[in-house]
Amino acid sequence: MEPINIETVLYAQDFFFHLSDKQVEEKLSEFKPRQPFIYSMMNYTAQHMKGREQRLIFWRIMLAMDYCFNIYPIKLTKITKEMVLVPVNKLVNITKLITEGKIPDQSLRGDVDAIEQTNLFAFIGQMCYDYREIKKVLNESETKEILLCATLLGQAYQTEVKYLMDKKDIN
Repeated sequence: MEPINIETVLYAQDFFFHLSDKQVEEKLSEFKPRQPFIYSMMNYTAQHMKGREQRLIFWRIMLAMDYCFNIYPIKLTKITKEMVLVPVNKLVNITKLITEGKIPDQSLRGDVDAIEQTNLFAFIGQMCYDYREIKKVLNESETKEILLCATLLGQAYQTEVKYLMDKKDIN
């Protein structure tokens, strides 16, 4: 599976970070029925953000990620509850361990590398850095939550895309 190209990632960044807050909420309304289980996992993470501004940054990043995975020449079906439950359970457990300081921040590096989407994760990392270190909007905990959710959702998306592409090749 080819990585998402940088032009697609930059387009998604430009598009979703130039939407008004109301437009972001409209995009979420469209997204929720299309990927209800992915939305549930994202919403779980969004609840850990301290305010509306932080949640909107998170949602923009996640919508951009969804856009990027939908550029493949296949139509993504609804990602199943079972496919999302594995990363959700992992998210709950890892979030607890990170919060308690029992595992280091870099504990998901291998998971990110396995997704093989360097352009997409460079964008996500850059957005987290910008909004934490430069704009001072996100705190350390929120940054970790975003990166963790993106990593786990990236695994679910990547698995689904590969499955559908393999299925397409068989037929």
